[in-house]
Amino acid sequence: MTDNIRTALYESKYEAFVVNRATQPRDTICDVVGKHCESGDVIVKNSPLQQTKMGEIICVLGTGAYCNEMASNYNKQVRPGIVMVKDGKMRVIVRRESYGDLLARDIY
Repeated sequence: MTDNIRTALYESKYEAFVVNRATQPRDTICDVVGKHCESGDVIVKNSPLQQTKMGEIICVLGTGAYCNEMASNYNKQVRPGIVMVKDGKMRVIVRRESYGDLLARDIY
């Protein structure tokens, strides 16, 4: 919902994997969903993924050119950062939004 609405709006399809086990088989069919408990809060639907364990990070590849531009602060949620990975090296290209950023424009 806040991080990637494209699956709900366009039925966009994405590929996901558990980061520390990227080369292992993805043998569990599942949905990857967001934090809002709403029917449209789906990121990856009916797709293979490694069986996950608490604390592991899931990577969703190539979420689309407009994903970040359509992100919102629905329910006062901060927007995620964007990380680019090339040749095994990562670089943050958009930093994660902080709660300070989120509240900076509020007038009390």
